[in-house]
Amino acid sequence: MLELDPGQVLEGLKHTYLIEAEQGRGGFGITWKASDEDGKLVVVKQLRLDKVDSWKTLELFHREAEVLESLNHPQIPDYVEFFALADGKAIPIEPGAENSGALFLVQRFIEGKTLAQLRAEKTHLEPAEIRSILRQSLEVLAYLHELSPPVIHRDIHPKNLILGPDSKVYLIDFGAMQDRLRFGDEMGSTTVGTFGFIPLEQSMGRAQPVSDLYALAMTILNLVSGRAPHELPVDEMTGKVKVAEVVSDSALRGVLDAMAEPIVGQRIKSARAALEALDNPTALVKAPVGALVRPEPTASITARRIYRVLAGSSISGAVLTYAIFFNDLSETQLVAFAPFWVYPMVIGLSGIISERRPKPYQSLVVYSVVAIAAFSFFLYGIFPGL
Repeated sequence: MLELDPGQVLEGLKHTYLIEAEQGRGGFGITWKASDEDGKLVVVKQLRLDKVDSWKTLELFHREAEVLESLNHPQIPDYVEFFALADGKAIPIEPGAENSGALFLVQRFIEGKTLAQLRAEKTHLEPAEIRSILRQSLEVLAYLHELSPPVIHRDIHPKNLILGPDSKVYLIDFGAMQDRLRFGDEMGSTTVGTFGFIPLEQSMGRAQPVSDLYALAMTILNLVSGRAPHELPVDEMTGKVKVAEVVSDSALRGVLDAMAEPIVGQRIKSARAALEALDNPTALVKAPVGALVRPEPTASITARRIYRVLAGSSISGAVLTYAIFFNDLSETQLVAFAPFWVYPMVIGLSGIISERRPKPYQSLVVYSVVAIAAFSFFLYGIFPGL
């Protein structure tokens, strides 16, 4: 049995499922809505192994099953079971099961509409409802990212967030495998479109937990504006979305602006921090572009030149002294000249090191005194007659 049909009964390892309707179809798999023997609705994802063209596809399918089984959150679909089908009989996933013909991943069905459906239907959502969607999504991400090791969803976009009839937000489709498995017509045809929701570091294969924050920000901006990511206004100088032109709600604007930073190092640091910012928007107030920024304390240009002259001339003087008088003076006499070039060199190098310290001149004094004291202790300890 390579393909199921509505009305067909599928025997799993734990339950028996009545296939009700096809939810979507892609190049490698089919997604079905079904019900178990107790009438509970489930989603059955079928991976047709005769259609699979790479081991990576199998790996991603296994990953989603493993991740779902390990999670325990009320707003993530419950894992039910994962099995292969051989000669019409369910078998556990073991080495060799890949030759069975088909793999099945079963999870609880989530009632509701995806954010993409709400946007397509032009459903009006109040600012408080948008904030609730963002808050709930961040709480789910905080749970995932605070696991050890953290779980990164990697493919957050409007089709993977469902708003249930209970007004709760559910995150679906783990494993970031939609672009390879293409479950469903919509997912298959809009695979390239999801790239608008992922940040630069993820497109380079370096996804981090904060990559999910960027994707969520773009998802909310898409929901609020009705525009695809490439249609959003962007600052040409920074490549950042002009959130203020899209979002009127000040409580949302600040945190979305911090989440949508294209440079990963400038993005808000965690889902937990984003939740705190949502409660306290004033904590995210930034200086406007072009505003006068107080420079970091640094040594003056004259002082910096003096440090380099001291360091350079003292080293040069030492080389010349020893080159000229090496054969004419005793070892003790040569060592006696050391303070005349070591002390200036220490002050010069200490000044260079201290240039960008918060208190450069105080740092210069501390470094110089410590270094000179250490050198003097060493020198006069070896040559006490100097």
